[in-house]
Amino acid sequence: ISFICNYYHLHKTFYILDLLASHLIKNSKTEVPEDVISYGLEVILNLLVQLAVIIFIGYIFGFLPAVLAAVIPAIIYRSLSGGIHISSFVGCTAVSTLAFSLIGYISSKIILDTFTVTAVYICLIAAAVVWSPFSPKRNLTKKRLISFKVMSTLFLLVILAVCLLYLNNTHLSTAVVLGLTWQTLTITPPGIWIIKRLDILIHSRKGGKREHVQ
Repeated sequence: ISFICNYYHLHKTFYILDLLASHLIKNSKTEVPEDVISYGLEVILNLLVQLAVIIFIGYIFGFLPAVLAAVIPAIIYRSLSGGIHISSFVGCTAVSTLAFSLIGYISSKIILDTFTVTAVYICLIAAAVVWSPFSPKRNLTKKRLISFKVMSTLFLLVILAVCLLYLNNTHLSTAVVLGLTWQTLTITPPGIWIIKRLDILIHSRKGGKREHVQ
């Protein structure tokens, strides 16, 4: 994982992304700032790297179905709920990859019962109602904020129904719950505090960071 992360952390990668963003702006004549497009491209690359590494780890160690069940709903939910993240490309990729790999491994070994799954989902839905969407640097209108909050809540309700009706008492249901719990932590005050401290720790060792536009 470290080798892959360090490879993509090379400044040359970011330089190429910036050039591509500049090229897209010139050809599309868009008014979107270049740094926003560059960051969007970086997010896509980040996601592809994470998925590739997570799938590879899951396949090698025999818990691929569980890790996919954890990461796919979490990605969809994050697009609705938002969430804090490590500000560097490498740090974000490494932390997310480690988290979902552990979730995949743990959920392949245990099965949460119906009561536990339901109780966790009630907490997740409550967190969505209170704290989603978390997007401090995006100027969302009140209507958009409410829209994302409603969609986040509805998404969790749909996934809860799927888990109870089709995946009840299975490793996959456990994986889904743990994956969504991890994502929910990124919108809660305790989770935000932890990730900010982790971000500071990572950059104190590396000395500097690439700023993200959230």
